[in-house]
Amino acid sequence: LKEDPGAVYDLVRERLMEFKEGLLERQNRVDQEWMALTKGSLSVLQFLPRFEAAVSELELAGLGTADRELLLGYLRKVGHPLRAELLRDRRSYPRPEGGEIARGVLTWREAHGILVELEETQDSTRCLVAAVGLGDGDSDSCRKMRRKRVPNDTSSVVAAVVKAVNAAMGNGSNE
Repeated sequence: LKEDPGAVYDLVRERLMEFKEGLLERQNRVDQEWMALTKGSLSVLQFLPRFEAAVSELELAGLGTADRELLLGYLRKVGHPLRAELLRDRRSYPRPEGGEIARGVLTWREAHGILVELEETQDSTRCLVAAVGLGDGDSDSCRKMRRKRVPNDTSSVVAAVVKAVNAAMGNGSNE
């Protein structure tokens, strides 16, 4: 080491370069990770950073894809029931030249926004049913969700929800 530090450096560098991932190897790995990515039981918000990371890795590896391909990939990865909801959804979107047009999603970001809304609606409905005691809503998970999203003083919110549900059911009682 003391006699020839340059030779030691070259030897260590040569050994480390054996473990360096080549371009083709990296592209193959990134492509396999992309193919294996699915939403599964993750929430839409938990899935988002994984999807974005996979898209970034594809781009960094030189495998960037067009917007349409990303939309098709997103639709595949979220699974059949959600894919069907996205394909059925028609909304008004602004036209570049002005006005609006009713259409389906064109980008994966539009699709993601719709899934966030759908998931929030499902969670809110489950919590409302559990709070009112009309069904088998998971009240424990709803309490945890309320702690995260709603300020500490929720008594007025709960009272308003109960009143609204009672009014919708034709029951004038506020209890």
